[in-house]
Amino acid sequence: MYSRWNRNWTKAMAFAVIILATLACSTSSLFGPTPTPVIREVTRVVEIPVTRVVTAPPSEPPINLAGQWYNTTTTTMTTIIWTGYEFMVASMYDTEDREIRPVTLSEWDGTRIKWSYYLAANDLTITYTMTSLVGDRLNCEWTNTAGSSGTRTLDRE
Repeated sequence: MYSRWNRNWTKAMAFAVIILATLACSTSSLFGPTPTPVIREVTRVVEIPVTRVVTAPPSEPPINLAGQWYNTTTTTMTTIIWTGYEFMVASMYDTEDREIRPVTLSEWDGTRIKWSYYLAANDLTITYTMTSLVGDRLNCEWTNTAGSSGTRTLDRE
């Protein structure tokens, strides 16, 4: 037979177990969530030595290409200048129509010049590539955006 003391003790123990279980389950909310590791990206700056090569531009052009060149077929005057280190097509002018032709490309590769201009009346871009320079005659090949091509000789003015 259980005494009254035994029954109270059993109730007290059961109550204590319930309280302890409740506390054990809810203590995580008392101290906040469990921290998770934070991954941070670290940027490292590394100096790399750079060698800069500067070449002095030649004082004289390698060929006698600078000047005004007249195309008798298209009646255009092309002005080529020497900038100190490369040739460049500075302008194109149609002497018959009295219109400036916008130069869209000018490249010098060290031996030959290539340039393009836009012809608004026909909505074409025409590209000239130098093939040779013989005295005062500049020989070129040309192509346009319509697929036509040919050769032209420009005369020094």
